[in-house]
Amino acid sequence: LSDKIDLVWKYPAQARRQRIQGTVGLLIIVNKKGELIDVDITRTSGVDILDSEAIQAIYRAAPFGQLPKRYPHELLKIHANFSYRIGGRSIYGR
Repeated sequence: LSDKIDLVWKYPAQARRQRIQGTVGLLIIVNKKGELIDVDITRTSGVDILDSEAIQAIYRAAPFGQLPKRYPHELLKIHANFSYRIGGRSIYGR
């Protein structure tokens, strides 16, 4: 999931030029088929362009592929943080 998102997630050019940094917290909900059900901001970066790009990256990366049959729940809920830093960016979550 993380690798697929990383392929389409970008540091917005305008934010990079203005040296804007921040971290966006998202709740990503996927069903057993790997289809995106919902994505919500749990913590804003305080910068709309960064928040928007993180959300759009999730939509661009979806669908994510079927969850293992042994996964016991109908939905997978992922709390992820998208960190924008001059010189790089990273995704981390639980």
